[in-house]
Amino acid sequence: MTDKIKSYNQCHQYNQFCEKCELGWCYWFSCRKSPLCADDCKAFNSFSEVRKHRDENAEIFPKVVEFYEFLQGISVPERFTLKHKPKLSAKKAFTIIYTLQEHLHILPDCFEKCEGCDMLFDSEREGLMLDDQYELNGKTLPKKYWGNWCDSCVPNIDFAVK
Repeated sequence: MTDKIKSYNQCHQYNQFCEKCELGWCYWFSCRKSPLCADDCKAFNSFSEVRKHRDENAEIFPKVVEFYEFLQGISVPERFTLKHKPKLSAKKAFTIIYTLQEHLHILPDCFEKCEGCDMLFDSEREGLMLDDQYELNGKTLPKKYWGNWCDSCVPNIDFAVK
């Protein structure tokens, strides 16, 4: 069991034990010590599903950004000849995207608008969501820091999880 724990602790890509083999999937994958094949290992397969889901969202993301910019009148697809282009604020444009995510479930719920730069980002790949679950100097994080932040705009403060 010592080898299992040692290898599990070195696993940075998956941080759970598989229910069947009691090993992290990358332990099985790199050391080939499990009696199970990868197809039977729940840890390996659940991580593969997460990766597949993230890859699908990465393919959708550029189209969502294009739609977001279209709603703001920043760019219009070449084939479109519109008499009246939309000219929404970043906040209103994201409200439409948010509705497509939360209410209509047409878009995945991982695309967020940064509080700092108003650009969209994929929260499964970058960024941070700050709220009352964080502390600053032992007190609840002030509301001015709450929201979704891309990696380049995260406030430069020393906050901690409650």
